[in-house]
Amino acid sequence: MHQEEQLDSDVDSDIDDYDNIVSYHQYQSNTEVENVPTKVESNKSLRTESKKLKTDNKAHEDSYQEELVWLRHANKVVTEFLQSYCQPVPMLSKRPTFASKDLHKTAL
Repeated sequence: MHQEEQLDSDVDSDIDDYDNIVSYHQYQSNTEVENVPTKVESNKSLRTESKKLKTDNKAHEDSYQEELVWLRHANKVVTEFLQSYCQPVPMLSKRPTFASKDLHKTAL
């Protein structure tokens, strides 16, 4: 009779152990709930950083366009200035063209 009580107590202890076990799915859902706020905060920070980079990019683009207009104007002024003194326009804008025979001779 003493052995029967011993067996029953083992079965009861096993049942108690199974009651304390958390299923993997339940564990995953609990950890996901805990991690959600950090993901939302990181998304907010990424969005603000993205907006900041877009505005910076737009500002740089505008400044580059202004600089390009200024450089074109400066190039036009210098070209007109050189032409007024009958100076040739620098050859940087046009490349010389050679006939194929001349090209072969200059390469040798």
